[in-house]
Parts: sequence; C-alpha cells; structure tokens
Amino acid sequence: MEKEYKYGEPDEYGDFPYLYAGRYKDDELNDILRERLPENFNMSIVDPVEEQVLSDLSTIGIDSHLEAIVSTKDELVDRTVGNKVVCRSHDFDFTPSGMICLIRRLNEYNPRDYRDFYGDVDEYGETEEEKEYYEAAYNLRSCILEVLKIETM
Repeated sequence: MEKEYKYGEPDEYGDFPYLYAGRYKDDELNDILRERLPENFNMSIVDPVEEQVLSDLSTIGIDSHLEAIVSTKDELVDRTVGNKVVCRSHDFDFTPSGMICLIRRLNEYNPRDYRDFYGDVDEYGETEEEKEYYEAAYNLRSCILEVLKIETM
C-alpha cells in the first residue's frame, strides 16, 4: 500500500515540493510536518547560543501539550583535521514527534523564562544578549522548516 500525501508528493529523489506561506493554514503545519519529517532528523549545532536555546527547551520535559522533545542521539562530537580539534558540535537525532514539539517550542521561545538579562536596553526593552537568544531560536526554526521546504511568516 502506497503512502498518500495531502501536501504534495516527493519526487524520485525524495524531495517534497516547496510550500509557501499562505498556501496552508497555521493549524495544518503539524500535519505537514508529520508528512515530511523523516524517521530521524539529524542535526549538528556548533553555535553556543543555539545550543543553549536547545538545552533550555529540552529541560522542560513534558509540557502543557503533553509533549516532549525526544532525541535518540545527544552527544558532543569533536571535529578534527588531522589530530587537531577545529570545532565541537552537539549532534542530535530527533524523532518526528520530538521535532514537532521542538518547532512549536522554538516558536514560543522567550529567553526571559530561562535567564535574567542585564545591561543597556534598547527602545523595545531588550538587551543585546536577549536579542541573540531570540534570533538563535528564530534561525533554528527557520532553518529546520527550510530543510523541509516549508516557508512560514
């Protein structure tokens, strides 16, 4: 029995057609993700702020939606050239339900829920450090959706 796709079938290479914002409703995003997410979504994080955002969101455990971020792999990996470590990455392997939960939490992320920020504030009442955390969460979410060929507003 062949799988039926509601939001566009993958081509012979397994690539889905691009879905632009406005061509689906916000409440359909979870259905689209269930259709498009692979069994394991591999991700390597090298940015320390993005790593901290993921740590913040993962430590919540089960939330009010009765969901949790589930990763079958969570390890630090040293990237080397010869015998010299050039960078360290944090590698994850998310399940589809874990990734759906992560995307929702990235969308709802507020760094003030996890830490206090001190320093000069701009006209919106945010510090530079706080903006870094907001930007990291936004970029993570955008990049994940871009890999899945989904554009959101």
